[in-house]
Amino acid sequence: MLRLCNWGTPVTTPTIEELLARLEEQQARIELLESRTIAPAAGPVADQPIESGPHRAGMTRRGMVRTAAAGAAGIVGAMLIEPEGVASAADAGPVSFTSSTTKPAVTATNTGKGNGLTAHAKSAPAIHGSQTSTGSSGVGVRGTIDSANGTGTGVLGISPNGTGVSGTSSAGTGVTGSSGSTASGATAVQGTVTSTSPGGYSAGVYGQNNGTGGSGIGVYGAQNGFGWGVYGTTPSGSGVYGYSTSGYGVQAGSNSGTGIYASSTGGVGVDGHSSTNNAVQGTSGSGIGVQGSSSSNTGVQGSSSSGYGIYGSSPNNYAVVGVTTSGNGVYGQVSTANQAGIVGRQEAAGGNWAIYGFGNIGATGTKSAVVPAEDGKGHMTLYCMESPECWFEDFGSARLSGGLASVRIDPEFAQTVHTGEYHVFLQAEGECRGLSVRDKTATGFVVQELGGGTSSAPFAYRIVARRKDVSATRLNRVPLPEAPAKAP
Repeated sequence: MLRLCNWGTPVTTPTIEELLARLEEQQARIELLESRTIAPAAGPVADQPIESGPHRAGMTRRGMVRTAAAGAAGIVGAMLIEPEGVASAADAGPVSFTSSTTKPAVTATNTGKGNGLTAHAKSAPAIHGSQTSTGSSGVGVRGTIDSANGTGTGVLGISPNGTGVSGTSSAGTGVTGSSGSTASGATAVQGTVTSTSPGGYSAGVYGQNNGTGGSGIGVYGAQNGFGWGVYGTTPSGSGVYGYSTSGYGVQAGSNSGTGIYASSTGGVGVDGHSSTNNAVQGTSGSGIGVQGSSSSNTGVQGSSSSGYGIYGSSPNNYAVVGVTTSGNGVYGQVSTANQAGIVGRQEAAGGNWAIYGFGNIGATGTKSAVVPAEDGKGHMTLYCMESPECWFEDFGSARLSGGLASVRIDPEFAQTVHTGEYHVFLQAEGECRGLSVRDKTATGFVVQELGGGTSSAPFAYRIVARRKDVSATRLNRVPLPEAPAKAP
């Protein structure tokens, strides 16, 4: 539509649609000004102000449209003039909101199914929460679920290949999650890998410590009451998995409680792997470093393709202890020829035992000494003599003098046996009429040549007596302990 002014110059009059579009733009600028709490600038037309006071009062949007439709282009033109010193909505920078009360500075609510607040940033944090209080109760970013069933998410971070949620702190806690639910399965912080075929070492929750000192923790779990500091569960895999190329895959220490507790209904409670160091290590100042218990299976099982299945060491106590109230303390099984189920080694000079038992030691097979062959071709086995009763024996030699010899029983041997009744077996080692024993006492006996002989022939003797400190039933019948099932 065209009209001519008084001096004949053609002027274009905007259409109603153009006026509406320009009014929409002006409306956005005015709302931006109000959000910044900037007093509106005065319009260029003094007799037609856009605003009067801190709020718009001159004319409604509908009135503007009606006036524009009536052809009042002068008023509309005056309203569309941009106030001085005000940038356009497209060039506006970030807006800061401040609250001096307990009410939130910004509240975003969506009663539908969309997001309450959405923020996007290319390199900086999309949403940054900071807490400058010097106290201990402030929170940088907090997410809360008011749903009664608790199935929502307080704070959700999603990233296709980066970090969904990152918390950083120079002295305090980077990310804190708390749950006041008394229901089973409530989670303060939860990380989930949703892919059914995730990449190697994908993590629902990942903790890393880059410190070069001797402290610092990648993931730390603490329990001040009754429960677990870190709890891992899985229906078929590993509840807690620790991996290390040089240090500890999983390390736990406890002053009085449990360093690591793992439970699994069908898989592995704790699975540790290390290529160069300890896969699983437990350390305790006064309790048990590593303890395994099972109500129906193996408490602790160790296996190795080339090293030790289970290795125990102690500078001044027992390296490995097996205790049971009804079963077997220690069980060793071997399925390879020329190997042993349990091996003990004693290397100290003048040492005592490689394997020692408090109480009886039994075997369904033989008890043997294995000695090296002088020709260097392996070792030879020598078997123990067995007896229906528990006997000790000693050996010695002496010589007749005028057909008689008094033999004194070794006093230390005498302390181990019943000397009130014992047997002496003689073997002449020279020409004589024969030998007999007489005058046996607790300290010795007399050997006499038969037939009144007076020779000085040498002889050997063997003394056999019952052991003093035990009561062993003759040919005692006993049930064998139940052998554990064959290890997988």
